[in-house]
Amino acid sequence: MLQCKCLIFTLVLLCTLFWVAGAYAQGWYEAELAKAEQKYNEGFFDQVIDLVKSCLNKGDLTTAEQAWAYKLLGQAYVSKNEPQLARICVQKLLDAAPDYEPDRDQDLQMWITLVEEVKQERERQMQQQRLPYARADSTKKGGSKKWLWIGGGGTVVTAGIIYLLVSQKEQKESSGFVDPVGRP
Repeated sequence: MLQCKCLIFTLVLLCTLFWVAGAYAQGWYEAELAKAEQKYNEGFFDQVIDLVKSCLNKGDLTTAEQAWAYKLLGQAYVSKNEPQLARICVQKLLDAAPDYEPDRDQDLQMWITLVEEVKQERERQMQQQRLPYARADSTKKGGSKKWLWIGGGGTVVTAGIIYLLVSQKEQKESSGFVDPVGRP
């Protein structure tokens, strides 16, 4: 009985420790990202990049924290005139928060333009992924007619086989011959 109580106490203690550690980690990410945002506002872009990368490398960020991290990282890259790295950050930001809209009053115009470009690229890609299915039927000559003929032909063949099987069975029954049982 005492062993059971000790085991339960140990499990409860471990669960509590894991919960507290998780809550601490989330608070740590928020504090680090807030520090990175402060550094961004002060113009220390390399420090922003270091702080945000350390958060992203540790993992376990919430979706909102990922979006915040990629926004800060991308804005730091825009400010450092590194558009390719900034574009990657915008793509990851939109993966985490597809409805993200830049703040037109506070964000740099280059950031706003980059976010709009990436969103337009994504929209074009989505349309192109949907288009091949629509084009397949409309661009081929007689595309839908071909399937109509194949389906109709299959139906006629199936009906013919059924007719032959039924007519053979009726002929055997009407001929009067009975197959002897047990004959090889």
